[in-house]
Amino acid sequence: PEGYDLLSTSFSRLPVPFLLMEKDNQLFIYDIPQAKIEPLNITLNRKASIEEFAGFDFIGSNRDEAVLTVNTYDKSSPEYTKCDSDFGGASPLAIKTQEYRYTFSTHSLAKSDIVDKANTILEQAREKTGKDECYSNLGLFGWDNVNNIMYGHLAGEGIGSAAPIYKVDLTKGTLTKSKHDLNKTHARPYFKSTLDKFILVEGEEDVTTNAGKKFIKLYSTTDLDNPLKTFDISSWYNRQGGLGSIA
Repeated sequence: PEGYDLLSTSFSRLPVPFLLMEKDNQLFIYDIPQAKIEPLNITLNRKASIEEFAGFDFIGSNRDEAVLTVNTYDKSSPEYTKCDSDFGGASPLAIKTQEYRYTFSTHSLAKSDIVDKANTILEQAREKTGKDECYSNLGLFGWDNVNNIMYGHLAGEGIGSAAPIYKVDLTKGTLTKSKHDLNKTHARPYFKSTLDKFILVEGEEDVTTNAGKKFIKLYSTTDLDNPLKTFDISSWYNRQGGLGSIA
């Protein structure tokens, strides 16, 4: 719609029926099927020393819900002024984060603590083990809003997307990690959009020739360690020189 700015385009690959829009520091939801704008009654603070940004952190597995966050930044802080996001610089820490749960079917908005609760569970696990393995390199990426579970895996520069898989049960307050060893299996995860299944491309790899045994293994998210099916793709993989994508 004319006069509105589109936000949260990172989820455009998913078949969601709504988009987050902004106009005059006010947030709106654009109903795609109805071609209608719905106000969210959230005003972004854009004062001289304050900057606020809003976006969808997660889209629910049933596509009817989204986690919306509004982050507040102090533009006078040294870390903000040094941030060079256009060239991959480190992002400054928000001085405040507001989290909301939006339901499309009812056009309702409510305060939420989904992401905050998940991060608390991860931090407790890190403190308990005394290691950063389940926190610093872990990226949460999937929200099963039907079963109140979040999924994640290792991610970052030099790692890419890699196992093990992490399952954060927000109802039970528990963290489950799969037994996959990144250094031994070179396992790369690909999740089904409904988050009930995932596949891992696993196998030993000769870093010089990119050859070796390769398998695609199908898992249920109810059992992170024991595959439902296994497919040997070694011959095809080695001929192609790698795997670009999974459809």
